[in-house]
Amino acid sequence: MKKQLLLLGFCLVASLNFAQERLIGHVKNAKAEYVVVERPFEGKYLPGMAENLPIGAGGKFEIELKDGSSGFLLIRMDGQKLRVFVQPDGQTDEFVADAKDLSGTVKFTGPHAAQNQFLQTLPRLDLNGRKLSEVNNPFFKAGDNPKDTWNLVNDYLESEKKLLKKTAKDGFSASFVDAVEHDIDAYYRSIFSSVAYRQWQAALKQVPYRFDSGWSNYWKKAVADSCLDDISAAVSEWYLVFLEQYIREYQLDFMKDSEFADADLARGEQFLEYDRLIWKYLKPKVQEYASAGILSDAALKGKGEPILVELKEKLETDFPDSKYLAHLETLLANASNSAGAGQGGEPMHVFVPGINVIGVDQEINSIREMIATFKGKVVYVDIWATWCAPCMFEMSHHEPLDKFAKGKDIVLLYVSVDDEERRAKWQKVIEDKNLTGYHILTNYALRDELIQQFGDGQNLALPTYLIFDKKGKLVEREAKQPSHNTLLFNQLSQYLK
Repeated sequence: MKKQLLLLGFCLVASLNFAQERLIGHVKNAKAEYVVVERPFEGKYLPGMAENLPIGAGGKFEIELKDGSSGFLLIRMDGQKLRVFVQPDGQTDEFVADAKDLSGTVKFTGPHAAQNQFLQTLPRLDLNGRKLSEVNNPFFKAGDNPKDTWNLVNDYLESEKKLLKKTAKDGFSASFVDAVEHDIDAYYRSIFSSVAYRQWQAALKQVPYRFDSGWSNYWKKAVADSCLDDISAAVSEWYLVFLEQYIREYQLDFMKDSEFADADLARGEQFLEYDRLIWKYLKPKVQEYASAGILSDAALKGKGEPILVELKEKLETDFPDSKYLAHLETLLANASNSAGAGQGGEPMHVFVPGINVIGVDQEINSIREMIATFKGKVVYVDIWATWCAPCMFEMSHHEPLDKFAKGKDIVLLYVSVDDEERRAKWQKVIEDKNLTGYHILTNYALRDELIQQFGDGQNLALPTYLIFDKKGKLVEREAKQPSHNTLLFNQLSQYLK
């Protein structure tokens, strides 16, 4: 198996009560002028603990951290994410890397070099920068046996833990070993939870409805045997992922533990459900973090629902001395000031006339919703991704297609299956290639349905081209590509009549 892109980060500086620790990076071929550093908050992963740091001459930068606790420090650069474990012992590490392949080329030196080098080599599957729950999930295949999947996921989990224990004899710190063990457990539990949820979603589309009871039993086992009640597991970003899956997907969606028959999403009533379920199912020692983490994640994504402010005030009542409150104040203020903003509270990107984005907040959840927008039009759908070389080649042939479609009842719809982390790259490709027409950056629900309908249940070949007629019916599931323009024009013409 190839290795999963893991993560790395950078430096640690203690407060005045601790000796300073620093991580110095030397990265060549960096395109960005800065790196985005995501800091741990008292040893825990907390969404939004990030800042931009400039990259100096020769690709050099230094990061200091004034939090005296150990934890994972994350960095984002040129669409890649890296992670390093930092601990306040007054020592300095350095690394060198090539921005073309950050995790594959990074080399550490210094007292913590061995454990941080090990962190990059955990044998997780190579996803080309994508998430397991997205386009390519090697643990998911519609109709799979739940026991086999459970055993496969646990084999990966146990093999990583065994490798950690074996290599830790080289002198890894106890705090590092503990943090990585928690990370491994949360990572694979979240993966199995994601697969079980997708199996259930696929079953809902069947007539008659069929969902293997084994899946529900193993899903229950995954959350029961997990780290959910261990607050020390919050050192890993995957703990928050798993926690949110448990609240939203398992308890609210699957177990139907809801009080709102039809939650008002515009008002944010789903977050009232999340808060209720946190207090109902989680142990007191993790409730504060769970509330703060979920609220931070929502605010960071630019969701300014009034209920988030109400829940922050509730958190203040429940935990008046909470250290998360100041952080939440800042994130919610940014979300409130970003009315009309895009994901992460960034200002909404404005394209030139002729390039139109639909589902700005990723609210298009199905193929039916996607096509319903263009009733009475023939819709040519191009399913693509920024990392797909054949997609880029075909897009270089779009000008004749633009001219053919102009003035006709034809809509050109570009549907990207990139995840949210590649939004900036997605925007750049659209602008660089001047892809006039309509664009969607898919969310999980739409992406999953595309895989089910036009892939093999696990993977989706890219690019994929479709044609829907004026009634919204799929009439060509293997439409011609733009480079075969004459054949494509003939296909489209027959549905204009």
